[in-house]
Amino acid sequence: MTIVGFQWLVMSGFEWFCRPTWNYFALFGWDLTEAARVLDSFADDLMLKPGQRFWRDERTLHGTTALNDLRTTGTYQPLT
Repeated sequence: MTIVGFQWLVMSGFEWFCRPTWNYFALFGWDLTEAARVLDSFADDLMLKPGQRFWRDERTLHGTTALNDLRTTGTYQPLT
């Protein structure tokens, strides 16, 4: 295995775990700001670039995710 392959494996595993967890938190209305802080701590350890941190989208940072939009307004606005 090459270094690049190992990096991809670690970053992909991190994202595969974090996305469902983030959506679970959003679905039940938990504190997404605190979740973002914890994810940033792990991402800093992994040296992820800001563009690789999906939770840093303005809408997800302030707790207005597509799931919350659907729950509160009845409309779905997918994140870009």
